[in-house]
Amino acid sequence: MKLANNMTFENLIQSYEEMYDCKYDNLQLKELRYGFKQGLDISVFSNPKFAFNQMDEIRQGLAENLNVSIYAKPTFDVGQMREIKKGLERNIDVSKYANMYVDSRKMALIRILLEQGYDVSTVADPTINTWEAQRRAEKTLDKRITANDLWK
Repeated sequence: MKLANNMTFENLIQSYEEMYDCKYDNLQLKELRYGFKQGLDISVFSNPKFAFNQMDEIRQGLAENLNVSIYAKPTFDVGQMREIKKGLERNIDVSKYANMYVDSRKMALIRILLEQGYDVSTVADPTINTWEAQRRAEKTLDKRITANDLWK
């Protein structure tokens, strides 16, 4: 999503700080400035409730023309945002795991299964914890899932 007006960065930041009654920290300002320089609509990640690394995930998604509205919510932590973004980049149905109550590790397990065409219902089950989800995913894949598998 590209920026649609010609306001200066300083004017935009001033308007957001007035709207949100806040002051951005230096790391947040760095992300906002980077997005502004890229010509992106920084209003999408201007909420001061976003930490700078959450802003970064949203900014990257905007630059890739992803539907960031799915994860541009302060209720998602940066790990969850990253997993949803990975799924969007890989054309995965992220609705199977884009839920603030699903931690990023469980999201990664579900994403891995979806990428390989497996049914995820037993792993996405909200009544099981992440470790049980991993055990079930490993059984489905018939292999051990390593940290490298999860985060690539």
